[in-house]
Amino acid sequence: MYFIESGEIKIMKIIGDVDVNIAYLSAGDFFGEMALITGSRRVVSSLAITDCNLHVMDKEAFMSKHCKQQGLCEQNPCNACSSP
Repeated sequence: MYFIESGEIKIMKIIGDVDVNIAYLSAGDFFGEMALITGSRRVVSSLAITDCNLHVMDKEAFMSKHCKQQGLCEQNPCNACSSP
């Protein structure tokens, strides 16, 4: 998952031979969360349209932080939640 500190990102999907613009993101926005949540392959692409500063959160950090915040670990323990 990527958090945009500065810059602009274009989110697009290729349909046939055409790039379809889905969204334009900028500082304060994030993307890539669906791959962390579902574990599926990405269905869209991202392209930096200006110089960007991004922060990255990997799956382990995401699951640990958000499972614990939402109380999901008690209902459905996962490996990320069981680490100290």
